[in-house]
Amino acid sequence: HFHKGTYVTGIEPGNCSVLGRAWNRKHGTLQYIEPGEVREFNMEIGVLDGVDEMREFERKVKRGLAK
Repeated sequence: HFHKGTYVTGIEPGNCSVLGRAWNRKHGTLQYIEPGEVREFNMEIGVLDGVDEMREFERKVKRGLAK
């Protein structure tokens, strides 16, 4: 499927973090959206151009998760 230069990204709604539902359930952070309930979400999309930008972004994410 995945060859160099052929990447696809899908964006889907979810009710858990990237750590998964089991992790969120264990830590009491799994959220539920009831039938008919409305929630508003904001999303920002950007492009990282090159290895340097990717490494800098990775450093920022790690600092944010370390809080």
